[in-house]
Parts: sequence; C-alpha cells; structure tokens
Amino acid sequence: MERFRAVHIVDDEPAIRRSLSFMLMTAKLEPIPWVSGDALLEHAHDLEPGCILLDVRMYRTSGLDVQRQLIAEGVSLPVIVLTGHADLVTALCAMKAGAIDFLYKPVEMKVLLRALDDGFRLLASEEVAADRKQSARALLSHLDRTEIEILRKLSNGAGSGTVAEQLHMPKQDVDRCRANAMEKLGELAPEMT
Repeated sequence: MERFRAVHIVDDEPAIRRSLSFMLMTAKLEPIPWVSGDALLEHAHDLEPGCILLDVRMYRTSGLDVQRQLIAEGVSLPVIVLTGHADLVTALCAMKAGAIDFLYKPVEMKVLLRALDDGFRLLASEEVAADRKQSARALLSHLDRTEIEILRKLSNGAGSGTVAEQLHMPKQDVDRCRANAMEKLGELAPEMT
C-alpha cells in the first residue's frame, strides 16, 4: 500500500483537521485537509488518489450528502466516516452508501490506521482491476466482431460445433477464426506486459 499515501480530511472543525493531520503525518501519510464537504466536491475529479475521512455533521453540507454526491459524480475513493455524535441509522446510511468504515471521534490512531490500510488495499485492488480491464480492451481492439463473439462463446464453455450452429457458419470457419484470434492475441500479449 506504499503507493497510496493521501488522506483527504473533510471536517469543518479546524482543531479536528489539525489533530488528524498531525496523527497522519506521524504515520508517514499525506493529509490533505478540506474545510468543508463543498470544498472537496469542487475538486472531486482532481483529487489525489487516497482515502477520504469524512465528518458526518458539517455546517452546510452533511458528510452523507457529500458521500452521495461523490458517488453521483463517479468518484470512487474509499470513504471512512468519522463522527462525534451519531446513531445507528446514520452509520447504516453511510455503510449502505459505500463507506468502508464508521469511526467515532476521538479516534485511536491504531483504529484509524487499520481503517486506512483497508481503504488503501481496496484502492490498490480496484487499480489492478482497472489496469486488467484496460489491457483486455486493448487486446480485444485488435480483433474483429466475429472473432470476439466466437471467443466469448467458447470461453463460456460452448464447443466449436455449438458456436458454429449459433452463428450459422461452418465449423471450419469457427476454428479458423478462433485460431486467427488466438494468434493475434499471442503476438500482442507480450507487448502489453
């Protein structure tokens, strides 16, 4: 998780932002304090990859509203909700909206670091998945529609004869398309790694 170090602190209380920033710097993380949820939302698409520590009760826009807006805008950074006064309903709403943890202030450093580690791990796994999807798309872009359809059906367990029947084409053509596609992918795969 060394790759991700940024922690966005969204809290309207300056003392809380300072305290959390100090705690995170001590742990060699990079705190990025935000004075409000609105301030964070203004830069939602330019945020440094990392975790978001989000206070529930803030002056203008609540933490839950900020969380909903981030989701609506397609920002998928892990959110850890922090609060000094919450109830079970608030916690459930935050978790249902995708928060990875719900912590009470004052938060112990080891509890916070454990939650952040979970968030960084989640972020890293999402990045790996996105890289794999991008690599797969790049490989598939070199195939024509028929080759893609044949490979899709074969990978779902259908045999060449079944695929030929489904696509109304001779079995030899299915086998030839499969061989051509595999040859193309074999030539391209080493370049992609």
